[in-house]
Amino acid sequence: MRDRRTQQTRPWRDTRAQVLNLETTASTLKGFLGGFTDGTWGYVVPSNNDVRFGRVTRFRLDDFSTVQVLNLEATDPLLKGFNGGFTDGTWGYVVPSNNGVRFGRVARFRLDDFSTVQVLNLESTDPLLKGFQGGFTDGTWGYVVPSNNGAVFGKVARFPVTRHVSGTGWQSSP
Repeated sequence: MRDRRTQQTRPWRDTRAQVLNLETTASTLKGFLGGFTDGTWGYVVPSNNDVRFGRVTRFRLDDFSTVQVLNLEATDPLLKGFNGGFTDGTWGYVVPSNNGVRFGRVARFRLDDFSTVQVLNLESTDPLLKGFQGGFTDGTWGYVVPSNNGAVFGKVARFPVTRHVSGTGWQSSP
């Protein structure tokens, strides 16, 4: 058995980081919190670039240069200031945190057209369901992690991400 305390750290050889500067697409594309991938695109979650903002940005993984932007604020001006996101394979989800005040509107967008947006207002279930930090899915439900709704709190909220769950509560964009 080898003693792990004597192992040395070795640098990667001939490895350089590649950089995609999203600010070359638009100067406001900075201040993201979290990201995820669908295998073709990388998605970064909008949070605060000195002001809260709602522009989900995606970039192609294969060429690491093609960038597209979806402005969630065009659907609802309150859709900004997210913290974390995830995908169920069809939709991308961004987790509500603070848009100037703590809020609880989960936004989801179709990955294939990157334009269809739906909103689920968790505060309509319980006014304290706002101010989350991160989320995940098990394939049937989406979960958001409680953080601070004005005070630290511990209510985990879940919502359906599949069609076979009745009473979804998702509202389509106009």
